Amino acid sequence: MSDLVLRVDKPAHGGSCVGRSDGRVVFCRHSLPGEMVAAQVTGESSRFLRADAIEVLANPNPARRASPCEWFGPGLCGGCSWLHAEPEEQRRLKEQVLAETLQRIAGISREPVVIPLGLERGWRTRMTLHADPTGRLGLHTSRSDHIVAVGDCLQAAPELDLPELLERRWPPGAEVRVSVSDAGRAVMAVQADGRRQIEGVEEHLYVVGGRQFACSTDGFWQSHTLAPATLVDEVRTLVEPARTIVDLYAGVGLFGLSLLDEHVEQMVLVEGDRRAAAFARRNAAGDPRVRVIGSDVRRWRPSGADLVVLDPPRAGAGGKVVSAIAGSGAATIVYVSCEPSTLARDLGLFADHGYRPDHIRGFDLFPGTAHVETVVRLRKEST
Repeated sequence: MSDLVLRVDKPAHGGSCVGRSDGRVVFCRHSLPGEMVAAQVTGESSRFLRADAIEVLANPNPARRASPCEWFGPGLCGGCSWLHAEPEEQRRLKEQVLAETLQRIAGISREPVVIPLGLERGWRTRMTLHADPTGRLGLHTSRSDHIVAVGDCLQAAPELDLPELLERRWPPGAEVRVSVSDAGRAVMAVQADGRRQIEGVEEHLYVVGGRQFACSTDGFWQSHTLAPATLVDEVRTLVEPARTIVDLYAGVGLFGLSLLDEHVEQMVLVEGDRRAAAFARRNAAGDPRVRVIGSDVRRWRPSGADLVVLDPPRAGAGGKVVSAIAGSGAATIVYVSCEPSTLARDLGLFADHGYRPDHIRGFDLFPGTAHVETVVRLRKEST
């Protein structure tokens, strides 16, 4: 490893800032725009270097602060990226990355706002930790399998009782998943040989918008305690009464079922995970208007729809799914995304089918990290 002196400027996707060394791009973590830093190289490819800033030499960013977490820093826990910046600056950096990504990939010139949810710590209701060779739990360093043993995590909701888990010794190599809901806490330890040890509740229960949702303790649910209600409220404000609604990547039915009202005549939920699809059927509570399809979304064959809502994983939807959505004839599409680059790619694909965004808003569901959630509404252009 070698040391560099860098002047960094704009933020980059993934929680670093961009500098150059001998004409080569360097993605430098733990730096902020405008700073001159001493950095240590942590990885390289033929096109760029990755590095950690180990000292600010000049021009410290006015928004720089001491990290509120003692396990954050070069070579330490990689779960956060921007803890060395004030919260408002973190959101500004995310806005800049989101805007640049949309422009670069999709040619969309917008300056989307990233909305805070009001919790900078204690917001995470589910976590995955890893046992090191001594059986102590910790978190991975950035882009590495190396485990940093920690004493706590400022992201963790108090109900997770993380200190109690961290005091124990676990089988080396185990993955420990802890989550909490209105039903209580669940702890699942998956050992290296696949054996599982389960403590606590067997399934989770959440109430969003007056409706109860059940899901598996290790299934997908938004990790920020305020995220489900925030995103449901956002989606509701963006849609008009619709008779036929399709919810793709529906999970346990959060968005689709939250849109059920007296105007809906038919709703289709499509979810590839069989357990999640089963919970979606249960959460529909026998409503005859709801049909749940337990199948990979890429195999979905569209019928007519007034509104399509989709919340894909980080890989996004892709060309086949975008074409299918366009084939439904929906006048309105609401896209919930956790990954700006694949969102931008898909928005470009939607544009090829005559759909253009008229609303783009980010939400800071992962304070301290580089991640941002984005909600986009697309309208079919009139011909």
